[in-house]
Amino acid sequence: MTNDLSVTGPAGEERLPLQESPFLLRSGARETAFERHPIVLDRAKFPTLSIRNVYKIISQAVVHRESGVAFIADYRFGKTYAIDALIKQFHSNFKVAVCSVVAKHHDRSSEVSFYTDLLSDCGHTGATIGRTAVERRARLLRMWIADVQDTGSDCLLLFVDEAQSWHEEQWTFLRDLSNDLQRPPYEIRLITVSFAQPLFRAIRESLLGAERMDLVARFMLRVNQFKGIGSIEDATALFEMYDDPNVSEHPARSGISYSNFFRPKEYFEGWRLQNEAADCWSAFVAAAGKKGGQPEVGMLWMASAVRNYLYLHWNMEHGGKIPDQNIWTMAVAESDYISSIA
Repeated sequence: MTNDLSVTGPAGEERLPLQESPFLLRSGARETAFERHPIVLDRAKFPTLSIRNVYKIISQAVVHRESGVAFIADYRFGKTYAIDALIKQFHSNFKVAVCSVVAKHHDRSSEVSFYTDLLSDCGHTGATIGRTAVERRARLLRMWIADVQDTGSDCLLLFVDEAQSWHEEQWTFLRDLSNDLQRPPYEIRLITVSFAQPLFRAIRESLLGAERMDLVARFMLRVNQFKGIGSIEDATALFEMYDDPNVSEHPARSGISYSNFFRPKEYFEGWRLQNEAADCWSAFVAAAGKKGGQPEVGMLWMASAVRNYLYLHWNMEHGGKIPDQNIWTMAVAESDYISSIA
């Protein structure tokens, strides 16, 4: 492996060898880059194997103009994380309007609260203007129609997080919105992608019991399991993205991957985070074994463990003591993963 990596500037202008980048040497630039690092800000998003599988399912729904697909995962398995990563992928690969909302529970649910929530989550500055549900509903439709027309597409991809919070009434409101969008002259197809906790299955059964096949068939005919990281292979595939500046780069146009940033000397000597996958996975297996379980790790816990691991090395770079115990054991313990195991 060569140790004289370099990056080029605008129009192919040669830059310093990567090892000499101020972002990798002790400097004010490095400290500032650390403070703004996506890992520090908890904004690092990667298309894990599970997310890639979900992407394929949703892509087929978009291609075939299906009205809805649903995914179920346990708490902290990374549903919101997945939505963020998927939206980024769809913006890059599809000419389609995309919105994301969080289904909310209200003690006294109403049409007004429903449309207000959707307007607010979709970024409308006038979410609370107008007293009646009719006014806010019309405003929501106008916004969605404009979004679709701006893309030149004929469909709107709506991600719904925490979908178990909606019941028959809210799904009926959404059905009516979908019907209005589909009528001439707009003929817009609303494709709903729901992410929910396991309670969603009970909601679906309740709708079936109430003979609301109009809602089930439209929004939750297919319910898929959204899986966590379940093997060394899954962890390795994820960690490879931390190593790859084409996937994870900070600062922008620096050619520095996330793992390179936190362990620059070791990175240039050939170390890669992907080489840590087995030790990381063993730490999760050991943590799960304390409660007699086998691990399936949600992305939030895995991302937290990686962040803890990299922080420990950052602290050591700044004079911190070398931990007495295994670093991955510490990193997994500090992710609070074990408290999630029944």
